[in-house]
Amino acid sequence: MAPSVNTTLADELLTINAIHPSALTHLSTSPDICALRLPAYPSISIRLSFPSSYPDSPPLVSGPETSGNEGTRKGEGTRISTLVEETLTRVYQPGEACVFALIDDIAETVAREGEESDGTVGTDGELVEFEPSGLFAAATPGSVAIGHGSRGRQRGIEEMYHALVRTHHITSRKKVAKLKQAADALGVHVLLRSGGSPGLMYVEGKEEGVKEWVGVVQRLRYKDYQLAARPAGIEGRESGKVESGRAGLHEVAAVKEFGLKMDEKGMLGWWRRAMGYTN
Repeated sequence: MAPSVNTTLADELLTINAIHPSALTHLSTSPDICALRLPAYPSISIRLSFPSSYPDSPPLVSGPETSGNEGTRKGEGTRISTLVEETLTRVYQPGEACVFALIDDIAETVAREGEESDGTVGTDGELVEFEPSGLFAAATPGSVAIGHGSRGRQRGIEEMYHALVRTHHITSRKKVAKLKQAADALGVHVLLRSGGSPGLMYVEGKEEGVKEWVGVVQRLRYKDYQLAARPAGIEGRESGKVESGRAGLHEVAAVKEFGLKMDEKGMLGWWRRAMGYTN
């Protein structure tokens, strides 16, 4: 009988490839070896070796599997391999799957470097710099807003807002209880991915409720808190209330399920941009 894939790795393969098609390719077993293709560097793949004890033991970086195409700079494969190795050392937590967090962290690094080198243009539909102030003073300086153009309120109808928060993880049930209590009190809809890394929180509702709920999250001081998409209007979904039966906090256990829920809302592209997966 052929050896089977590590259970944790098998789950990661399904989850990651559902969000980033062909990002993680399983090459062989005993040990499990995969090729990681980062969304930011699609022409380069990095070889990862997973011990049988994963996730209690970290994967090992074995260097480039493919080093790009004719347009790839010399040494780029080695540079990306080093970046993956350094990032892995930072994000790996014993007992927790880490490849999604690895991809996420590198995407954030690449986005931050791009902003520093190129600046940001505030045009419709593009990422714009968010300068924290007031309620959002605790937000990460690299936070972004996903623009939908100028809409504002029309004829007294209150515009629906949404926001996205990510953290290293969400495991404290006491904190989740406070988030649920706040969601109920403010009448906002919250989708929360709890458990492993990363922790994800999507909130939508009236402007005041969304902003106040984000403030509650900030005060709970989650590890690696980042306001990935600050409160902004939802394009094409103006209404005076959250859809019937949707207010409150709703949890999912997997990133794949979170992504499917965002797709159902018609927000998959918005979510992927806010997470730094696409431009």
